[in-house]
Amino acid sequence: SGFLRNISYRKSKNVYQGGQGKELVVFPGSVLFNKSGQWIMAAELVETSRLFARVAANIKPEWLEPLAGPLCRSSYSNPRWEKKSGKVIANQKVTLFGLVIVASRPTNYARINDKTRVEARQIFIESALVQGELPGSYRFLEHNLGLVESFEKIEDRMRQRGVLVDDYTLYKLYDNRLDPYVHDRASLNRFLKQRDNEKNLFMDEKDIILQTPESGRLSDFPEELPINDFTVKVSYSFNPGSDEDGVTVKIPLDLLDHVSPEFFEWLVPGLLAEKISFLLKGLPKNIRKQLIPIQQTAAEITSGLSLYQGSLYRALEKMIFKQFRVRIARSQWPADKLPDHLRVYFLVLDSHGKKLMASRNFADLSIPRPPKKKPAALDQIKKKWERQDITTWDFSGLPEKIPLHAGKNYLQGYAYPALKVDEKGHIAIKLYTDLAESCKVNQQGQLALYSLQLPRQFKLLKKECNLPSGSWALYEGFDSRKQLSSDLYQFILLEIFQCRDGSWPDQESFFKLVAEAQKSGLFNIAKKYLDMILDVLQERRATLDHISKLEKMSGKKPNAGTNFNDFRKQLQAILPKDFLLHFTAEHMKAAIRYCKALVIRLDRAYASPAKDKAKNSQLTVHLDKLKTLAPQDPSPQCRELVEEYRLMLEEYKISLFAPEIKTQFPISAKRLEKKWQAILDSC
Repeated sequence: SGFLRNISYRKSKNVYQGGQGKELVVFPGSVLFNKSGQWIMAAELVETSRLFARVAANIKPEWLEPLAGPLCRSSYSNPRWEKKSGKVIANQKVTLFGLVIVASRPTNYARINDKTRVEARQIFIESALVQGELPGSYRFLEHNLGLVESFEKIEDRMRQRGVLVDDYTLYKLYDNRLDPYVHDRASLNRFLKQRDNEKNLFMDEKDIILQTPESGRLSDFPEELPINDFTVKVSYSFNPGSDEDGVTVKIPLDLLDHVSPEFFEWLVPGLLAEKISFLLKGLPKNIRKQLIPIQQTAAEITSGLSLYQGSLYRALEKMIFKQFRVRIARSQWPADKLPDHLRVYFLVLDSHGKKLMASRNFADLSIPRPPKKKPAALDQIKKKWERQDITTWDFSGLPEKIPLHAGKNYLQGYAYPALKVDEKGHIAIKLYTDLAESCKVNQQGQLALYSLQLPRQFKLLKKECNLPSGSWALYEGFDSRKQLSSDLYQFILLEIFQCRDGSWPDQESFFKLVAEAQKSGLFNIAKKYLDMILDVLQERRATLDHISKLEKMSGKKPNAGTNFNDFRKQLQAILPKDFLLHFTAEHMKAAIRYCKALVIRLDRAYASPAKDKAKNSQLTVHLDKLKTLAPQDPSPQCRELVEEYRLMLEEYKISLFAPEIKTQFPISAKRLEKKWQAILDSC
């Protein structure tokens, strides 16, 4: 210990750094030469050409601090809260004659001196209390953190800071209520043992909020959104740049097929005006300048909208055209440029609430799914609702769909009741988890139930629907006369009893139809449909005969340019083999007009193929557009628009090739273009 000033640590082989900036070398004659350790102490230092350490020995640096005592100098850095120990610690560095003998040692920061105790108290309050990093259970802290968190969530929902006080204010609240000696968990525990001290640490709303949010404004940021018969959870984040910034909607996987992306275009009421304003500002300049001032226009439009009714964009287009006479195409909306907080963040969850997938694009949520398991709740629901031996309508309390819950808050889907008829004609109420299957089964089940009320009438009608074998020419091109008769019988029943879509009529409607059939006679009601079908079949036969006649005549005509097989295909498109299974009475009436128009076109094409070809080129432009539609399953709105477009094409054919036949509604190439634009905007 008498040679403390002669300590040194190795810089390189045999070269050492001594105290007070001296550099020394192990004497070549020393036993430590080329064998010295990291730290050495020399009995003497001899300076010749260099400063040599003679009579040296290896030492350990941890021996030095107890021996040097007050000769050591300490410095402290990085004071911080340590949750595990429940106190504020810092890194202590110890030097002896300028040499570092302890590089970094954790030490209790509050015990160093009065100044560090004050700093430790500040860090303790900021980290342990304000940030909630204090280990253990403390009622006042749980209460205060919960209160702060509730208002932080309100700020996130409203995307507005300034409701809650800042961290410094929270720090001062604790600083004023805690005794000066409280600087760690142990001192806090001593403080809390004194009477009423913990009670004084409980905060209330007036302590931590700057302004109280209006209840009406807060309701514009709901924590649940009702969709059909269920609700989805909604959470909020005010953290621009993060994945979940804005509105997050949590959708159970089993409900993904039951929600429409159009619903979420509306976002939440509190953000709708901002979204509409952004959309208006992103419109082309020639449109945008007609809507100035944008903020005022957005507010007026928002107040006039019926929320969550169809597509937001379609509603905006209608509202803007109504108020400003300005047309906006779907492709002109800057939907792809919306900031994240104005687009829903979809979070798909499994039955345990675990995240499966997340995206701001609903179309991305196509998760490969395992074979659908029967919902656990289905067996219990079946016991309540399924019945055997149904003979009349005595189930008026039966709902159209029954929710299937797995647990208190998790909806797995729905069960759809249907009347099922077996091979023996027995009818039962069965539940299905697939709506399409339920409707298909229920269609035939309802007809079977009607037949139980009108057995003789059904039998007579079926007999009358057996088409006579002598009229074989009417059936040419169909699978068989027997199949056509069966389809005819089915068509008439579905028209009379209005159950083509498989939906449920109410009890009153059911018995009203039965009473009407009993009073008027089922066959008498059906006769108009039977005559209609025969008219259609006869018109079809006449059209086929006319095609064959002109085809035969064309063999004697030089340079005949008419493609008669193409006309047969057009007739097949008008009346396919299974038309009775898909057509309604309105379709039948239209089919007769289409056949007559086809005959007129055929005559004119036969007389002037070039003119027909020229007119057909006008039609082909619109027909070819249908081929460009994506093969994916379209939305109901898209399917409806496409069917309207197909119907318009049939009427357009009449206006082009047989204008003497009146169209069902005004039609033109311009109207077709407009309808096609609507399809592009929606599909």
